[in-house]
Amino acid sequence: MKTTFIIVLLLNCLSLCDFIIAQQEDTTKTKPVQIRRGIPLQQGYRSYDDYYYSGKDMFEEKRSHFPLSGTGIWTELNPQVPRVDYRAVHFVNKDTGVTVGKNGAIIRTTNGGGKWLNVITPYNITFRGIEGQSEGRIIAVGDSGTIILSDDFGKTWKAIESGTNHDLYNLQMINDDLGWLVGDKSMLLKTTDGGFNWVQQFTQLTVYPFFDVSFLDSLFGYIAVDVGQILRTTDGGLNWDLSQVRDQYSFNVIKAVTRKTAVALGFAGKQAYTSDGGETWQFITYLGSTFRDIAFLDTLKGFAVGFSGSFDTTDGGFTWNLRLDIKNAGGITFPSPDIGYLVGDELILDKTTNSGQNWFRKIINDDFTDVFFTDENNGWFIGYAWYQNNLYQTTDGGVTLKQRTDFPGDRPSSVYFLDSLTGFVGANEKIFKTNDGGISWQEKNIFGIDSLLFAGEFIRLFFISDSIGWALNYKYVIKTTDGGENWNSQLNVSGLTGIHFSDSFNGWITPGVKPFKTTNGGKTWIEQTNFPENSMYDVFFNDSLNSFISKSNELYQTLDGGINWTLVSNVTNFSYGRFSNRKQNGIFLAGGPRTYRSEDAGANWEEVIELRDQFVEYVRLLDINNGCAVGRRGLILRLADSVVYVSGDNSPAPEEFQIYQNYPNPFNNSTFISFNLPEKAKIKITIYDSLGRLVKGLIDKEFESGFHTVNFIADDLASGIYLYKIEGGGFNEVKKMVLLK
Repeated sequence: MKTTFIIVLLLNCLSLCDFIIAQQEDTTKTKPVQIRRGIPLQQGYRSYDDYYYSGKDMFEEKRSHFPLSGTGIWTELNPQVPRVDYRAVHFVNKDTGVTVGKNGAIIRTTNGGGKWLNVITPYNITFRGIEGQSEGRIIAVGDSGTIILSDDFGKTWKAIESGTNHDLYNLQMINDDLGWLVGDKSMLLKTTDGGFNWVQQFTQLTVYPFFDVSFLDSLFGYIAVDVGQILRTTDGGLNWDLSQVRDQYSFNVIKAVTRKTAVALGFAGKQAYTSDGGETWQFITYLGSTFRDIAFLDTLKGFAVGFSGSFDTTDGGFTWNLRLDIKNAGGITFPSPDIGYLVGDELILDKTTNSGQNWFRKIINDDFTDVFFTDENNGWFIGYAWYQNNLYQTTDGGVTLKQRTDFPGDRPSSVYFLDSLTGFVGANEKIFKTNDGGISWQEKNIFGIDSLLFAGEFIRLFFISDSIGWALNYKYVIKTTDGGENWNSQLNVSGLTGIHFSDSFNGWITPGVKPFKTTNGGKTWIEQTNFPENSMYDVFFNDSLNSFISKSNELYQTLDGGINWTLVSNVTNFSYGRFSNRKQNGIFLAGGPRTYRSEDAGANWEEVIELRDQFVEYVRLLDINNGCAVGRRGLILRLADSVVYVSGDNSPAPEEFQIYQNYPNPFNNSTFISFNLPEKAKIKITIYDSLGRLVKGLIDKEFESGFHTVNFIADDLASGIYLYKIEGGGFNEVKKMVLLK
């Protein structure tokens, strides 16, 4: 009965979403987007709501960005938090903090960012501001008048009535009881009971958005207003005076540094400064960034972060210096003079331990484009983040990655290993080889390439044997016949993206126009003008006759060596499409919102539903049931048909044994069971049915102190209620979980 009710409720919700979407007005998608909300739409622009929400199922939008729960086959190893843009961050001390962002994302850490935990919420809105107090209370605000409050450092949240449906942009708590928040349509709310109740205050403005608020004490504060205005109060918000600074470019952030000095920053980097307590404001310059947040360590040193540039100041905000190492940030905070945290677009979660001199990532958020495993534990990844290519190595199956900053090449872009010791990395106009498992890398000889053509990175590596292989960059196909020691140019053609050989003689490449084919190992290449389309992306061979070519959202097959091609009609919506390496007739086609798999050499294809909208870029197989998929914003997924351990996050050991409720719950096929150990202990996890009968033993092994997670895969179990018992270290506990298939 309960299951039927849940299904009916979900169907009703989905129907309501369909109705709302159906009512939205069609808009020309080529129009520029007006990012600012709450102001009249400028002629010729497309609204933010239409751009971000129109035509989207927001339940599906949220699911596609949030951590992939174990499916029984695929397990997300990285990043294990929502892959969204983060907008605000607050730390109650140097180790414990919460950050919020798009799609209702809330994540928390208790060990200084060493491990971030996803907090499940029912919200799909963007959270834009967050503030905390002592005793563990944290308040977050966002779109549509949303206010939520946590009294346990962000573990659980409850909704607070705001009295408005206008977007809320930011807030500030002066002490445990007193605070203000601001939002769209000149919305100003005040609390005197720690955030449980909010009362609207009024100013002389009624239309323009209030983007930020900064109080120095219970009486004196400022509000940053759209159209280039600043409000000031000296009596706790009862009365406000208004200043217009230069033009109508908005002020997005404001900070009362001292009783006399304050700084306001906004659209296009508009900067204003006061040295007389807000009596007068001086326009300084346009810094060129659209700012999102501002934080000061003391009365002199501070940071302002934004969409297209971030800055620091050492004179209280009068002059600002561009920081090239901080890009597309959304929020910044300093819980102590030396420790700071920075969040932003595309899963930016950074930390400083030296007062902002240097920032380092706490979560790897590269767009991964290539991966190669030599066995189940040892592998290599190619990532791209902020105009920089990175090479990573793992020795534990992808659970942890080490960036190989000692790699000698520029912009590593592809990786391929012949065995556990011998491997290659394609870099900018160079090929590097290792003979010691990646400990050292040596540049190899390439002949016949004109360096003046700037052909770029070698993006594909393909070997048919230990001695014979090919590589390609944007303009050249090169070949080796001596195990990668020497490479010779075979073809110069623009727009190369894919290469595959069925044997040492027969191969295909996909350049920008029509594919090319060789039957003599690449000595000669013949353009295949009979291929029905242009702008291909990748090619895959089963043999010299049966092959596939992908292009944007289309897959073509030939059964006669390329004389005739037919469209595979049931494979679509995958964006560009890159083929995996073939193992025992298993083929993956990935690249964008859809991923497809064939287990019979391409005779039949089916979508991998678990990976829908995960934006997988590439799948590399070890065998038919084991492999790795990589994608955007740090996505690493392991394909495995056994228990996957995700352990060891360097969390400080707790004072007592802690067991967490499995997540997700209810679950379909797979769920995560987590526990935290005060000391090293042998842990046994056993699964029982609802009558207490033994179903299976999950693990029985020794773990170090700290936080650990085990992925329980229930492929062979029927739907129902199950119990899991964790025992060890003189402690045991039983919890309930629900399997719904």
